[in-house]
Amino acid sequence: MGMGTVWVRRNRPPSPGVLAFDQIKILTNGGPGTASEVVAIYVYRQAFVLRERELASAATLVAWAITGPIMVVLVLWQRAREHEPEGEAVGMRMGESRSVARLLPGSLMTRPLSTGALLGWLVLSVGPLAIICLGAASERGSLVWGTKVGWVQLQENLALAFRGPPFGEGFWKYATNSLLIALAAAAISLTLGFMAAYWLRYVTGVRRRLVLGVVIMAFAIPGIMAWIPAHELASRIGVLSQSWVLTILYAAGLAPMSVILADAALRSIPRGVLESASLDGASVGRSFRLIVIPGVRWQAIAVGTILLLQCWSEFGLASVLLRRQEVQTLPVAISQFRGQFQTNQGGEAASIVLSVVCVLVPALAVSLIAWGRSTYDGWEERRRAEG
Repeated sequence: MGMGTVWVRRNRPPSPGVLAFDQIKILTNGGPGTASEVVAIYVYRQAFVLRERELASAATLVAWAITGPIMVVLVLWQRAREHEPEGEAVGMRMGESRSVARLLPGSLMTRPLSTGALLGWLVLSVGPLAIICLGAASERGSLVWGTKVGWVQLQENLALAFRGPPFGEGFWKYATNSLLIALAAAAISLTLGFMAAYWLRYVTGVRRRLVLGVVIMAFAIPGIMAWIPAHELASRIGVLSQSWVLTILYAAGLAPMSVILADAALRSIPRGVLESASLDGASVGRSFRLIVIPGVRWQAIAVGTILLLQCWSEFGLASVLLRRQEVQTLPVAISQFRGQFQTNQGGEAASIVLSVVCVLVPALAVSLIAWGRSTYDGWEERRRAEG
């Protein structure tokens, strides 16, 4: 038995947690559907090893189920409060926006409560990552009481992660594949999303509502419905295990999100500015190049970061289309630490931590730069107004 390998024993009746885990594997055809489910299944395994495991996991699931609807209500209320006088912030008139706010309970109309809910959801979201970080620093990636936890165990698990899964490539090979695919898909989706949102700025009335309704309805279509048709089509035309095919499908899948976020970003540019440029003889393309792009560059960077993270963590479609190991993405490689008879939990946990760090550091850097730049621009505007 190699370092970081835990053999799965089935010589005793399975607990409810093991039965539930088997059901997850059956429903997902032997593997998770998204990269977040890779994390969830690892945390799920560890939680059912601990004492009172059923109660702990049930409490976590209930907390996640409760905070989700609460956050949706708070976001709707916040957008209603930030509604501009023109009545166009959320595609409704001022009276309609206030009616949304009146539907919410009065106790929700407080900023401390919304801030507390956000912090609570943040703690629940960071909790699984903290468990995985602890598993990456423990012997064999196990969280059983009495397991050694320390720097030596972390180094051993990181070495397993950099070495890659059995019979596979190294960590950086898969990370490079994920980065190239994610960058290309995010760039395509971002460009098309802002172009579509810019066109929507010139469309009013029923046509605008119809287009936005179709875009929003696209979110209701489960992505898993495209896995089997995409695999069959790629197999028949001979483009299976081609990175560019996955890039195109990623860009198409992220297009609705890109349009919605870009439409919200373009609302920061007054319609009168675009109309004035049109009266001065500027074409639509010239206005987009000289007015829109400089005006929303930081919003575009933020939207691009979100799209990049979505592509980076996607697992299901990549596992279906990329069969050759040399072209597989990082989430697919992480799932290969789990086998039918043994699981390398140390390498799995360390690989998940490295995957998070690879995108967390650049995302935080971009966020800090954008925040600093926007703060500086606001300070400059106030200084000019006062001077």
